[in-house]
Amino acid sequence: MNHPRPTVSHDTQADTQFEIRLDTDPFWLSPLRAFVTDLAARADFDDVTAADLRLAVDEAHSTMITAAADGEDVIGRFALAADRITVSVELTPSPFPARRTVPTDTFSWKVLRGMADEVELVPDGVHSTLGIRLTKAKAGVRLRRW
Repeated sequence: MNHPRPTVSHDTQADTQFEIRLDTDPFWLSPLRAFVTDLAARADFDDVTAADLRLAVDEAHSTMITAAADGEDVIGRFALAADRITVSVELTPSPFPARRTVPTDTFSWKVLRGMADEVELVPDGVHSTLGIRLTKAKAGVRLRRW
């Protein structure tokens, strides 16, 4: 597991950004949970909201691990703003492009939708990548719905 390092993100309102690259061994989910717990605490999330974020990130990473092809890694990008954390979980581009998706009619997807304030599936047909983007706001903050 790589150490968190600042990275460029699409979230232009983020104050701090991190990227973590994991191989597709579920062993790495436990240290990832510890990282997310610490990140939420440092962002001043309350315990319940932090637990929701941790579970959502765990589900997103688990989903991507399941969808990964041989040789792919899972990349988690974390963007911290004053009132929210946005997480993008993607697979590295495959050298053998294939059209694939993540089912959104599963219990795992329902858990993910229930724990995060915003969730979207991010397919990329150009690079054959696949991802999930989620946002969790601090308690009491309402996000705009599109």
